[in-house]
Amino acid sequence: MKIALIGLGKMGSRMATRLCLKGFEVNAYDVSQGVMDGSAFCGINTFGTPYMAINKLPKPRITLLMVPAGKAVDDAIYSAKVAISGGDIIVDCGNSYYEDSMRRSISLQKDGVSYLDAGVSGGLEGALNGASITVGGDKSCFDIVKPVFEALACENGLRYMGKSGNGHYTKMVHNAIEYSIMQAYAEGLELLDARGIDLKDSVDAWMHGSIIRSYLLELVSNVVSDRGVLDSLESNVGGGETGMWAVKEAMKRKVNFGMTMEALKSRMTSKKESLAPKIVSALRHEFGGHEVKKK
Repeated sequence: MKIALIGLGKMGSRMATRLCLKGFEVNAYDVSQGVMDGSAFCGINTFGTPYMAINKLPKPRITLLMVPAGKAVDDAIYSAKVAISGGDIIVDCGNSYYEDSMRRSISLQKDGVSYLDAGVSGGLEGALNGASITVGGDKSCFDIVKPVFEALACENGLRYMGKSGNGHYTKMVHNAIEYSIMQAYAEGLELLDARGIDLKDSVDAWMHGSIIRSYLLELVSNVVSDRGVLDSLESNVGGGETGMWAVKEAMKRKVNFGMTMEALKSRMTSKKESLAPKIVSALRHEFGGHEVKKK
């Protein structure tokens, strides 16, 4: 099966590599020639334009987008439209706002092109070794793309979520929950540190049999294993976009979202020198390769 993939960043390159390993032929494009040059050894076919990558596909052409939310997605769709026509399918695998996904789906339908929104969870590890994927959009189009999703997903990690926007809506809520969990871990560890209790020993004990053990806690163990590196970070946490979307949605639907709001507030005001925001920042780098700032 042949597909196109636009965007070979940290997540996109790993997803393309996984698809190649699963027997797919991947035609890829990225705005960075250096990124494309580095992808060739993985078996990924790279092309100088989105048109060249997509045009060579058999009908229906399936194009995955793995680019940052917002204008970059609209730009990628605009670039892809010169190569696609009725019956073709575009899949947005990034962290787009669900209302934007619904708008794009309606717009593309006018040209007979289908649009699926796929929330991909699992970070860099999941992108390469199997992710959790939630998909919204037309069910018949989902069924066509399903072999691609199954190749990218971990065992039992794929779900069709219904109408357009639902895939990204589910991912938005996932990220909001993630904010709260990370903040809770980080604040708890700062409290342990205030008494002089070893963080690594505490976390490693919790990883075996405790109620709060989790994949994120495994990453916390990695983060606190080198205190020198942790202390060298600024008390500054990046990101926050998906959390703000979720808070806005919760307010609109009158859902109590206090924990996520507090976690988001802490992230936005994380300037004072303290341990908790350093842990959250280091965690984001650990699972997603997000930038960390050093003093």
